[in-house]
Amino acid sequence: MKNKKIILVLIIIGVLIISLIGIIKLGFWERDDGENLGKIENRNTIIEGNLDEKGKVLDGIENSSKDSHTESISENDSLPKNSLPVLKNLGVNIGSWNKQTNLAGDLIFSKKLLFDDGHVSNEKVFLDFGSKDKYRQGDIGAIEYWFYVPLNTKVVAPIGGRVQVVYFNHTKDWGINIVENGVDWIVSFEHLVNVVVKGGDIVKAGDIVGEAAPRSTFQYEIAMVEFVVWKGGKEIIKYCPFNFLDSDLKPVYKEKINKLASDWEEFVGKNVYEQEKWVAPGCLVESIVEK
Repeated sequence: MKNKKIILVLIIIGVLIISLIGIIKLGFWERDDGENLGKIENRNTIIEGNLDEKGKVLDGIENSSKDSHTESISENDSLPKNSLPVLKNLGVNIGSWNKQTNLAGDLIFSKKLLFDDGHVSNEKVFLDFGSKDKYRQGDIGAIEYWFYVPLNTKVVAPIGGRVQVVYFNHTKDWGINIVENGVDWIVSFEHLVNVVVKGGDIVKAGDIVGEAAPRSTFQYEIAMVEFVVWKGGKEIIKYCPFNFLDSDLKPVYKEKINKLASDWEEFVGKNVYEQEKWVAPGCLVESIVEK
């Protein structure tokens, strides 16, 4: 009887040891997935594609802030140089203000974009990277370029690569991630409708991927799309898109973005962009970390 008890105890100990080893291995695999695929928790759904990144969601102006677990990187921080994507455009056309059509390329010059309800506000046709609502100076601010455009405005791929499609449950619209082969950077649009690509498709720079999504903030009379370049992993880091433009295009887009800001200020009759603080055209910081 004593031997049977000893054997039984040894069996129980063996089972516990095997279970413990399994738990440890599972933990390592989950950690490895998190580090290599950059999984994050949110309200979005990956529809198709090979990545597990799900991206950040903002619902127009009204949800432009981030929580207290975020921080900004100043212009003095260096940009990683390994296998950078090279942008051939910024997704939408930026041009000079046409006073007859009140368009600046694709961007719409409308006083409907101006509002202040005492809690949130907007004064811009283009939200510069890192800009903050005046009521939310302690928040992280805009972590993409935001473009306000007319309904049905086409959005084009800035680079060639493989597509991943993301659905945003709360805004009922779509996002597109584009990844070049062998590159761990992600080029993304958020808030698209009438998407014409599916997960796994290969696109080239200039291909239409969808249309900017109408925003409830403006009674669905104005559309908006967000654009950013980022990397995942243990943390999500968003970068100033201008810095990834083809070197031959940077002088062109520098003039376009600066002219857009000055044209808009003429349209609204006051200064709203702090261009003297830009570390690059349209960017108040080089990068922003989402923890």
